[in-house]
Amino acid sequence: MSSHLNGPIYHGRQKLISALESRGPVTPRDDGVYDWGERWRIIAGGPENARLRETLESRGVAPPTAPESLCIQHLGEREGKNTLAIYGRDDRGLAYALYEAAAAVELARPEEDPLARVSDAMEHPELAVRSIIKFFVNDASDMKWFHSVDHWDGYMAMLLANRFNRINLCFGNGDYFRIAYPFFVDVPGYNVRAQGVSPEERDKNLATLQAISSKAGEYGLDFYLGMWTHSTTAWTPSWDEPKGAYPIEGIDEAGLGAYCRKAVAHLLAQCPDIDGVALRINVEAGIREDDPTFWDNVLQGIAEAGRPVKVDLRVKGITFDLINNVLDKGLDLTVSSKFTAEHLGLPYHQAQIRTTELIPRKGGSMEGMDMSRRFNRYGYADVLVRPRDYDYIVRLWMLGTQKILLWGDPDYVQTLTGNSTIAGSVGLEFNEPLTYGGIAGANWPGLQHGNLFADSSQKFYEWGFQRYWYTFMLFGRLMYNPKTSPEVWLRELRRRFGAEAAPHIAEALRFASKTLPLLTMSHMPSANNTIFWPEVYTNNPIVETSESELYLDSPTPHNERTVEPLDTAIFYRVVDYVDDYTSGQVRGRYDPLEVSRWLQGYADKATAALDKAEQVADTADPELRWILLDVSVQAHLGRFFSHKLTAATRYELYYKTGDYESLTNAVSAYSQALEEWRQIVRQTKGRYIDDLPFGKNPQVRGNWADREEAIVKDLRDMEGVQRGYLEDYAAGPVSFAHVPLRRQRAEDVRVTTTVKGWGGVDRVTLHHRTDPSQHFSETDMARRPGSSPVYSARPPVGSASDGPLQYYMTATLRSKETVSYPAEGADNPLEIDLTEEDHRCSHTPPKAFRKGQPLKLDLRVEAPADPRAVNLFYRHLNQAEFVQEMPMANGGGDYTATIPGDYTDSPYDLLYYFEIQDRAGGATLYPGFDDPSASTPYLIVYAQ
Repeated sequence: MSSHLNGPIYHGRQKLISALESRGPVTPRDDGVYDWGERWRIIAGGPENARLRETLESRGVAPPTAPESLCIQHLGEREGKNTLAIYGRDDRGLAYALYEAAAAVELARPEEDPLARVSDAMEHPELAVRSIIKFFVNDASDMKWFHSVDHWDGYMAMLLANRFNRINLCFGNGDYFRIAYPFFVDVPGYNVRAQGVSPEERDKNLATLQAISSKAGEYGLDFYLGMWTHSTTAWTPSWDEPKGAYPIEGIDEAGLGAYCRKAVAHLLAQCPDIDGVALRINVEAGIREDDPTFWDNVLQGIAEAGRPVKVDLRVKGITFDLINNVLDKGLDLTVSSKFTAEHLGLPYHQAQIRTTELIPRKGGSMEGMDMSRRFNRYGYADVLVRPRDYDYIVRLWMLGTQKILLWGDPDYVQTLTGNSTIAGSVGLEFNEPLTYGGIAGANWPGLQHGNLFADSSQKFYEWGFQRYWYTFMLFGRLMYNPKTSPEVWLRELRRRFGAEAAPHIAEALRFASKTLPLLTMSHMPSANNTIFWPEVYTNNPIVETSESELYLDSPTPHNERTVEPLDTAIFYRVVDYVDDYTSGQVRGRYDPLEVSRWLQGYADKATAALDKAEQVADTADPELRWILLDVSVQAHLGRFFSHKLTAATRYELYYKTGDYESLTNAVSAYSQALEEWRQIVRQTKGRYIDDLPFGKNPQVRGNWADREEAIVKDLRDMEGVQRGYLEDYAAGPVSFAHVPLRRQRAEDVRVTTTVKGWGGVDRVTLHHRTDPSQHFSETDMARRPGSSPVYSARPPVGSASDGPLQYYMTATLRSKETVSYPAEGADNPLEIDLTEEDHRCSHTPPKAFRKGQPLKLDLRVEAPADPRAVNLFYRHLNQAEFVQEMPMANGGGDYTATIPGDYTDSPYDLLYYFEIQDRAGGATLYPGFDDPSASTPYLIVYAQ
């Protein structure tokens, strides 16, 4: 099939031949032709195979021309045999096609003709770069896989089968390989060494790196060497002491730059199969950001490698001066950035990053960091200028959100793949599950090579990546082609767990995996993956008398009310939503109660699919048992966070208004959240190990049971507030505490209010009308049983009423005095919108805009008519900027606004979206979300 003796085509060919030979003999012919049995002939090759090209073209099939593209085509009967053509534009494309055919053959049922199961395909990659980043963090736990040939053969075969084309093996997040060079090479002219690492061990490390980088090419992967740190002594969050467990000797800070220049050139000469070097260049690398001389040395060393070596620079800490330095040296540069901080957020770039990152600071806790450029820490920052002489890729750090639980949402990856092409971007890199397992301790055994299970006999895999095959498959295949048929993963699920169970397992994983990305985008106490771990969450208090001692990169006070979303333009903080809701001025952002409903819906759908899977699957299968557990845990996490967000919002409504009903609802919701957490504790006890080690700090190690006490304490504090309310307000002056309703279906309207000083109240009356020309009707409000100060009534408005419903309330005291709410009573009633629908809109996006020319945008508001206001929001594709707001002019339902030419005259493209404010004090976004895990809430228009 190919002249390559050891390359991706070789592995693809061997995979297909092995699959076919399990069913019958394969007879090789010439020119990439193989016969299988008496009925089938396979012709495989690429552009060099003229016979194959001509055969395809004669059947009206144009061979694909894009790099890494493939074609699989049944050609019908030729010379008495059914003929299958397998074509690849290059080695990778052909290898992908061969692996695809092999998978179909392997997964065909015994009674089926396996080659008939191979589907026709014509595919090309959506993303030019499809990368995995693999970290070495702890010699006690990682050395085994690092030196294992079996591990790397299995790992890279899996990456090739799933159409990855790059691996970034990264060092420098632990004491071993802290500064990589002395762990690999003895640099001529220097005597730099890592204490405790013998010359024999150093040479073994180098031989392994040479073998890994060579093997990567053999499996069709570009190999990047990631070096996260370059200092022998400087601060980094993963080290206990400045010198660590493997002190570096023979070099001081003054000579470090010159040494690194020689060392990187020497290491690259020793490893000719290293294709690129990935560098972290912010202060966490151990080098001051105001010291460009050091990086000039390193870059010059790469340029002196004697062959082209690509450079990947992380955006955090980057400057355009440094970018130009790389380009001036003639190096091929890729700039990469974290996608949604250090977490798995929703699959779109934030419309606006956190205020915490947007507002520049002077100084800071990390000496040497340019805090004025904090905005470049967790997104694409300001690097998407056009034109540019460097590539850009997205780096998805799942490691803050998804450390251990099995994840698999194809909707997410499809959307993320599309958003990874933003402004001409070329790719996506994501970190594998279990990343940072065992970090921060050179002698700490970590996850024991991926073993998470309390009962080690339950372990059904040898290497950690084998447990997460589903995650790798979805990312790899959908980064290559976001339209990949679900049959690709369903057929593997059928092979493992049976035909009946497979679709239910896929559905359960799909919905369970939507929960935490939604949470981290909408409500993220910390961007830091070593602090916020929602899988095994350390509780952030709700009650205002408590502050977190952990989540300090959220605004003060550090509790749930002030936690920022990762996208501050699209989602509300709890405190801001309550302020706007109570004032009747809700803006076009998704509020915590809407997020709560989404989380609950995802959890319910995951559980329903889980129940169906359990009814038809073999639940004794050890792998399936763990999948079912992980789905259940994520469903309970979804409900926990759903109830907690509800509790936080209801409590803030109480805090803002004094409404006892809101306080009661907060306590109830928090109690439900606690029960969901306890369900997780019960399910995981004795299953997962007690100490899940992703760092030495308690928030990134331990287990779910460790977190329960803090949740209980906060709930008890809230219950104490509830008891104190009844003691403090039963007597005294009479007043209302009321949370107004803004919109509700007519048949569901129930007005509820708190009356303080209820001991002196004789009667509470609701005054209401739906026709402003009529007098108010009266309905008695009934007090809740017991000592509750809550009164409620359902006004007889009827389901056919158009509204709005106007109302006010009066309390008649035993002294016969009357207190009204609002104080003006009938002269200033409250209103409830009885309509049921959000605004329906339509918009035709412009194809492009011209720099320096005004850009007119229009929005048609179809129904309901006459919104209170329509606004345009827009921003350059530069995350250093706040979103701009502009009112739109009404032209009979067609609203228009024009972005001025001086704003479009920039090196950046534009994003925009619309806000439609309704008469009830609410708002709708356009385009907004159809499904937060599968859509983007704004539009992008590119410059011509």
